[in-house]
Amino acid sequence: MKGSTLVILSLILYSCNSDVNEKIIIDSKNKIRNVEIVENDTTKTIISIRNGKIESISRYLNNKMNGEQLKFYENGNLAKKIEASGGNKKGYNYEFYPSGSILSYNFYCEIYPCYYGVEYWNGPLNTLKKSIHYGKKGEIYKIRLFDSLGYFIKDTLPF
Repeated sequence: MKGSTLVILSLILYSCNSDVNEKIIIDSKNKIRNVEIVENDTTKTIISIRNGKIESISRYLNNKMNGEQLKFYENGNLAKKIEASGGNKKGYNYEFYPSGSILSYNFYCEIYPCYYGVEYWNGPLNTLKKSIHYGKKGEIYKIRLFDSLGYFIKDTLPF
């Protein structure tokens, strides 16, 4: 019910602008499956719904992922938050456990290919589990491992 309410509120807000078109896709059981909001010829937002709850919100520019992309667990908690530009991931991107605790985050550079990522233990301390370090050509050059209390264990090579 909350997801449907949010979709309806979104439609009301967007429909105030005469340049915006909405397209609602209904499944075989007469339930809303997708709401597509087209702001102009190049920009659109798609809200996907499953079992009456928002499953994802995706934004596009020229048919490529652009801006914040969100995916949700069935319990309504955020599963992933991805930043994109021109169809590519950029900046900080996050994944969460179903409980809402952070699972991992990654950083993507735009200037040259670089990447850095970390993963966390799922628990009350939410401590660092490992960090992954990438070189300028996208190769993994080091993985750092940590115990469940967050203490450094060792550096490993990827292979």
